[in-house]
Amino acid sequence: MIIFCREQINYYQKSVAKSFDAYMNVSLVSVSTLYRCLMKDVKSLCEDHLDELYDTNKLNLNLLALAYRLNQFDAECSEHIGPDEQAWRTYFLPQLSNWLLTISRISSKMIYKCFV
Repeated sequence: MIIFCREQINYYQKSVAKSFDAYMNVSLVSVSTLYRCLMKDVKSLCEDHLDELYDTNKLNLNLLALAYRLNQFDAECSEHIGPDEQAWRTYFLPQLSNWLLTISRISSKMIYKCFV
């Protein structure tokens, strides 16, 4: 998803923007539109994985990697995307609390094994 958005943004910036620069900022419109669509997909993906929150012994590494990539993508597009548009962060809050509990339990078990 993110790679597709990057490719489309680059395409609009290189090809289409030259023709429309005098009339409107196509880069801004393309980034905003693609980002909104990406946020819809991320929201549905996070909602699909809510069942995993009850298994506190596992980390969903794919969602963790997605959160990392979304953070990188936000940094790359920070001039076009404001903090209020970065809705994915709120979608990941339930996952975040699960990640913290899981990491805490795993760390506790490792520490316990070291001393026993």
